[in-house]
Amino acid sequence: MQEEKALITLDQEDTLEVEHFDLDKGWAWVVLIACFFALCILGNAQLSVGIIHEVLLERHGACLAVTSWAGALNVALVSLTVHGRTVRFCTYEKRRYLPRSSFKDYDKCLKCNCLRNGLFCSIMAPQCQATEPSICKWVRIGCKGYWVLKSNMDKRCPAKQIPAHSCVI
Repeated sequence: MQEEKALITLDQEDTLEVEHFDLDKGWAWVVLIACFFALCILGNAQLSVGIIHEVLLERHGACLAVTSWAGALNVALVSLTVHGRTVRFCTYEKRRYLPRSSFKDYDKCLKCNCLRNGLFCSIMAPQCQATEPSICKWVRIGCKGYWVLKSNMDKRCPAKQIPAHSCVI
Protein backbone atom coordinates (compact mmCIF):
# COMPACT_ATOMS: atom_id res chain seq x y z
CA MET A 1 0.00 0.00 0.00
CA GLN A 2 1.42 3.36 -1.01
CA GLU A 3 1.62 5.99 1.70
CA GLU A 4 -0.14 9.22 0.79
CA LYS A 5 1.14 12.56 2.05
CA ALA A 6 0.42 16.23 1.59
CA LEU A 7 2.84 18.19 -0.58
CA ILE A 8 4.08 21.44 0.94
CA THR A 9 5.97 23.88 -1.27
CA LEU A 10 7.12 27.48 -1.07
CA ASP A 11 6.63 29.71 -4.11
CA GLN A 12 8.70 32.76 -5.11
CA GLU A 13 6.99 35.02 -2.54
CA ASP A 14 7.76 32.50 0.27
CA THR A 15 4.10 31.77 0.90
CA LEU A 16 3.15 28.33 2.04
CA GLU A 17 1.16 26.29 -0.46
CA VAL A 18 -0.32 22.98 0.67
CA GLU A 19 -1.62 20.46 -1.85
CA HIS A 20 -3.62 17.58 -0.35
CA PHE A 21 -3.86 14.25 -2.08
CA ASP A 22 -7.31 12.70 -2.33
CA LEU A 23 -7.56 9.85 0.16
CA ASP A 24 -11.07 8.83 -0.89
CA LYS A 25 -11.17 5.65 -2.93
CA GLY A 26 -14.90 5.87 -3.61
CA TRP A 27 -16.10 4.51 -0.27
CA ALA A 28 -16.72 7.84 1.50
CA TRP A 29 -20.34 8.02 0.28
CA VAL A 30 -21.02 4.44 1.38
CA VAL A 31 -19.65 5.17 4.86
CA LEU A 32 -21.62 8.42 5.05
CA ILE A 33 -24.91 6.74 4.09
CA ALA A 34 -24.30 3.81 6.47
CA CYS A 35 -23.60 6.22 9.36
CA PHE A 36 -26.70 8.25 8.53
CA PHE A 37 -28.97 5.20 8.63
CA ALA A 38 -27.32 3.85 11.79
CA LEU A 39 -27.95 7.17 13.56
CA CYS A 40 -31.54 7.24 12.28
CA ILE A 41 -32.19 3.75 13.68
CA LEU A 42 -30.56 4.49 17.05
CA GLY A 43 -32.27 7.87 17.33
CA ASN A 44 -35.67 6.40 16.53
CA ALA A 45 -35.11 3.58 19.03
CA GLN A 46 -34.40 6.08 21.80
CA LEU A 47 -37.13 8.54 20.84
CA SER A 48 -39.81 5.87 20.44
CA VAL A 49 -39.58 4.73 24.07
CA GLY A 50 -42.83 6.54 24.85
CA ILE A 51 -44.72 4.70 22.09
CA ILE A 52 -43.28 1.35 23.16
CA HIS A 53 -44.18 2.16 26.78
CA GLU A 54 -47.83 2.68 25.83
CA VAL A 55 -47.92 -0.71 24.07
CA LEU A 56 -46.32 -2.41 27.09
CA LEU A 57 -48.93 -0.86 29.40
CA GLU A 58 -51.80 -2.14 27.22
CA ARG A 59 -50.37 -5.62 26.60
CA HIS A 60 -49.16 -6.51 30.11
CA GLY A 61 -51.51 -4.43 32.25
CA ALA A 62 -48.75 -3.67 34.77
CA CYS A 63 -48.46 -0.38 36.59
CA LEU A 64 -46.71 2.63 35.14
CA ALA A 65 -43.63 2.32 37.39
CA VAL A 66 -42.95 -1.31 36.42
CA THR A 67 -43.27 -0.84 32.66
CA SER A 68 -41.16 2.33 32.66
CA TRP A 69 -38.13 0.16 33.49
CA ALA A 70 -38.07 -1.13 29.92
CA GLY A 71 -37.52 2.35 28.47
CA ALA A 72 -35.10 3.37 31.20
CA LEU A 73 -32.94 0.29 30.66
CA ASN A 74 -33.04 0.78 26.88
CA VAL A 75 -31.74 4.34 27.11
CA ALA A 76 -29.15 3.42 29.78
CA LEU A 77 -27.74 0.47 27.84
CA VAL A 78 -27.59 2.36 24.55
CA SER A 79 -25.82 5.34 26.15
CA LEU A 80 -23.27 3.11 27.92
CA THR A 81 -22.24 1.16 24.84
CA VAL A 82 -20.22 2.16 21.81
CA HIS A 83 -20.18 -0.21 18.86
CA GLY A 84 -21.59 -2.95 21.08
CA ARG A 85 -18.88 -2.57 23.73
CA THR A 86 -19.49 -1.28 27.23
CA VAL A 87 -17.74 2.01 27.90
CA ARG A 88 -16.11 2.19 31.30
CA PHE A 89 -15.52 5.52 32.94
CA CYS A 90 -14.84 7.13 36.30
CA THR A 91 -17.25 9.63 37.83
CA TYR A 92 -16.03 12.58 39.86
CA GLU A 93 -18.41 15.35 40.92
CA LYS A 94 -20.97 14.52 38.21
CA ARG A 95 -18.32 14.42 35.44
CA ARG A 96 -17.20 11.34 33.54
CA TYR A 97 -13.58 10.56 32.78
CA LEU A 98 -12.26 7.82 30.50
CA PRO A 99 -9.69 5.31 31.74
CA ARG A 100 -6.06 6.42 31.39
CA SER A 101 -7.04 10.06 31.92
CA SER A 102 -5.97 12.30 34.77
CA PHE A 103 -7.06 15.65 36.13
CA LYS A 104 -6.43 18.03 39.02
CA ASP A 105 -9.02 19.53 41.35
CA TYR A 106 -7.44 22.72 42.64
CA ASP A 107 -10.37 23.46 44.95
CA LYS A 108 -9.68 20.29 46.95
CA CYS A 109 -5.96 20.02 46.08
CA LEU A 110 -6.40 16.58 44.52
CA LYS A 111 -4.67 14.91 41.60
CA CYS A 112 -6.83 12.08 40.24
CA ASN A 113 -6.16 9.26 37.79
CA CYS A 114 -8.93 7.26 36.16
CA LEU A 115 -7.75 3.68 35.70
CA ARG A 116 -9.50 0.52 34.53
CA ASN A 117 -10.33 -0.49 38.08
CA GLY A 118 -11.53 2.89 39.33
CA LEU A 119 -10.65 6.44 40.28
CA PHE A 120 -7.60 7.08 42.46
CA CYS A 121 -6.93 10.51 43.95
CA SER A 122 -4.04 11.83 46.01
CA ILE A 123 -3.50 15.10 47.81
CA MET A 124 -1.17 17.44 45.93
CA ALA A 125 0.18 18.97 49.14
CA PRO A 126 0.53 17.12 52.44
CA GLN A 127 -1.07 18.33 55.63
CA CYS A 128 1.66 18.74 58.25
CA GLN A 129 1.45 19.39 61.95
CA ALA A 130 4.15 20.33 64.43
CA THR A 131 4.80 17.63 67.04
CA GLU A 132 6.42 20.10 69.44
CA PRO A 133 5.77 23.73 70.40
CA SER A 134 7.03 26.14 67.79
CA ILE A 135 6.84 29.69 66.50
CA CYS A 136 5.98 28.29 63.05
CA LYS A 137 2.77 27.00 61.55
CA TRP A 138 2.05 24.85 58.46
CA VAL A 139 -0.31 26.45 55.93
CA ARG A 140 -1.50 25.40 52.49
CA ILE A 141 -1.65 28.10 49.86
CA GLY A 142 -2.74 27.19 46.36
CA CYS A 143 -2.26 23.45 46.93
CA LYS A 144 1.29 23.93 48.20
CA GLY A 145 2.43 23.74 51.78
CA TYR A 146 4.62 26.25 53.59
CA TRP A 147 5.95 26.77 57.09
CA VAL A 148 5.18 30.37 58.14
CA LEU A 149 5.61 32.35 61.33
CA LYS A 150 2.58 32.29 63.62
CA SER A 151 3.12 35.94 64.50
CA ASN A 152 3.32 37.06 60.86
CA MET A 153 1.85 34.59 58.40
CA ASP A 154 3.21 36.60 55.45
CA LYS A 155 6.77 35.58 56.37
CA ARG A 156 8.26 32.15 55.86
CA CYS A 157 9.63 30.32 58.83
CA PRO A 158 13.44 30.23 58.95
CA ALA A 159 14.80 26.76 58.17
CA LYS A 160 16.35 26.44 61.66
CA GLN A 161 12.98 27.20 63.29
CA ILE A 162 10.93 24.55 61.45
CA PRO A 163 9.78 22.18 64.19
CA ALA A 164 9.74 18.42 64.24
CA HIS A 165 6.55 17.51 62.45
CA SER A 166 4.42 14.75 60.98
CA CYS A 167 2.72 14.95 57.60
CA VAL A 168 -0.29 13.15 56.20
CA ILE A 169 -0.51 12.68 52.46
